[in-house]
Amino acid sequence: VNSVLLSIYEFPVKSSTDAMALELIQFILDQDAYAQLRTQEQLGYVVGTYGTTVHAQRYNVSLYQVLIQSGEQSPQYLDERAEAFLSSAVDILYEQTDDELWNAKVGLWQSKWPVPLKLTEEFQTVFTEISSHTFQFTRAWDEGQALGDITREHVLEVYDRVLLNKEKRRKARLLIYGKGKTADPSERSMNPVSLDGLKQWKEGLDMLRG
Repeated sequence: VNSVLLSIYEFPVKSSTDAMALELIQFILDQDAYAQLRTQEQLGYVVGTYGTTVHAQRYNVSLYQVLIQSGEQSPQYLDERAEAFLSSAVDILYEQTDDELWNAKVGLWQSKWPVPLKLTEEFQTVFTEISSHTFQFTRAWDEGQALGDITREHVLEVYDRVLLNKEKRRKARLLIYGKGKTADPSERSMNPVSLDGLKQWKEGLDMLRG
């Protein structure tokens, strides 16, 4: 059974520009995170970072997430390596040229809002706004405008506030210790739950029993 780390960095956003800045950071650093944590350090087969603004409008919060699944390392070690990458990755943002930053903005917008080729695709975009009660039917345009307003200084400020500043940032971790791995003594204060398997975990959840 593999060990898993899921780190969630919460960003209370005040504007679409703030929300898109966090997504832009994830877009710029995603391949570097994979290259460092998966290819070079070989921490696990599953390595990914995710930036989402899905709740930004309704709940004024965006999320940056790091997910690593490993058959060899403990989740505590995975967290240490993920933090080390985030500490060093700020240099990548510092070194971005104006052209590179612009290309990243265009790439992010195009990946989020591809030109709909079918009426059903356009319908799904509209229906998502209705079903989520956000009703921001000009979201693609609004996010494009927000991306255009983002500067390198804004990116670095958001990066520091959300990911680097340990005194002010809001971070939650899910640490799953695989078979043969035990929680670090420093984590004992968190009252970790020990399970023999997925079935036992499901039986402990009211909605999943049976």
